[in-house]
Amino acid sequence: MKKDRLTFALFVLLFIIILARFALLNQYPLIGTTEPRYAELARKMLASGDWVTLWVSDGVPLWGKPPLLFWVDAISMSWLGINEFALRLPTFIASLLTISLLWFWPYPAKPVSSQTLFALIASLIYISTPFGFFAAGFVATDIFLAGGLTLSMVSFWVVTSSNDKVKNTWWRWGFFVGAAIGLLAKGPLALVLLGLSLFLWMIFSPKARILLIWETLPWLRGLVLMAFIAFPWYILAEIRTPGFLYHFIIGEHIERFFVKDWAGGRFAASHGEPLGMIWWFAVESFLPWLLLAIPALYLTWRDKTKTVSIAIAVSHAPSCATQYLLCWIFAPLLLFSPSRNILEAYMLTALPAFALLMSQVVIHLIGRSSAWRWCMALAVPAPLIVIIAVVFFNPVLDKQSQKHLLINWAQGTPLVYIGKVPPSAAFYSQNQALDAPSLEQLEATRLVSSRHEPMTVVMHQTVFDAMTSTQKLQWQFIEIYGEYVMLRK
Repeated sequence: MKKDRLTFALFVLLFIIILARFALLNQYPLIGTTEPRYAELARKMLASGDWVTLWVSDGVPLWGKPPLLFWVDAISMSWLGINEFALRLPTFIASLLTISLLWFWPYPAKPVSSQTLFALIASLIYISTPFGFFAAGFVATDIFLAGGLTLSMVSFWVVTSSNDKVKNTWWRWGFFVGAAIGLLAKGPLALVLLGLSLFLWMIFSPKARILLIWETLPWLRGLVLMAFIAFPWYILAEIRTPGFLYHFIIGEHIERFFVKDWAGGRFAASHGEPLGMIWWFAVESFLPWLLLAIPALYLTWRDKTKTVSIAIAVSHAPSCATQYLLCWIFAPLLLFSPSRNILEAYMLTALPAFALLMSQVVIHLIGRSSAWRWCMALAVPAPLIVIIAVVFFNPVLDKQSQKHLLINWAQGTPLVYIGKVPPSAAFYSQNQALDAPSLEQLEATRLVSSRHEPMTVVMHQTVFDAMTSTQKLQWQFIEIYGEYVMLRK
């Protein structure tokens, strides 16, 4: 009865957190540079009807990203309109689908209620980390990569852990479908992470596990299925814009990570993080649940458990499964350790494995005094902090975007940014914003072309402050918002 009440309470908590994330999808503008850039690519895809090539601008293709995110965002905008909710809904759904895969992970303990509690806690851990909560509604490709990799890794483990031939048939194909999703979401990186995870797991017992991997999956037919799903786009992309395959495979997947100050990207230069920074990103991504290692290790020492991992002590034959989850977690850590050009989002692929592993820890802690209550309390702060930040600091987020400023722009009239057009301005103006190197050059161009129709100009406040009094009198001041000033003539 006590377990039933706990399960119900956790269901309610999980539902509230998911509902809160859903409610936030449309509550703030596209933030940073990634969201508006990807949003604009999807909007251009919808407007142009070109579902093969991503275009940065006219005649300039983007060779750095596969199309899956942009396909689903374009479809979503065609149904729901061009807005933040339509853009973030696909990644929200993708996060829910990724969480749902955790429910199929075989937990060796019985009765069935233990399996339900285990999956419920794993889902709660995933969505209640600041990383998982924020990513479930952020316009980026990484959540789709994480979903594809999770499908592959869970599929493989379900097949190896079950004797149900009917069920296993579907999961055997799921492994290759997940790989295809990864190829369309992020590229060959998906295959590298998947292969590295299996390789690390295999080296614990090479002979037995090589044979198991070979016999478990229909490799020939599965690879054909993967190729059938993913390769047509790669072929069409190369045909449409020759040179794509070399840039995408060699540049984006080798030079990007191992060449210092790589400048092959269309959007931004290298990030230049210190070597090994991916390990700190992992710590940030797994908080606050990573703190469970402290009571877990204490209880292991107190109970004089012989194994180091508390997770190994809580199921019938978990050592193999625990190794599998650890290899899944360590694959991106090892792959990106020698790279400087990395982002915290690269750890999203390891979050499902971390949630499954820590769920075993929580199951072990439940029933030991009040430890489980403290553990469940960890699920609340991260989503609550994000909600508070959105509600009370929404003006700060809004001022980082051009959305509010462009409300004052009369569509159909020229809109010019002095300097580079910010990514959010490109999206919220639906690619109508132009740029000019300086105000003087803009004025000269207008005089030569004899164009005297109303024009809206936006500039950084430092540019405005540098204008002379005479120049300012020639323009009508409209508004200053954030770091930008809008003028009209």
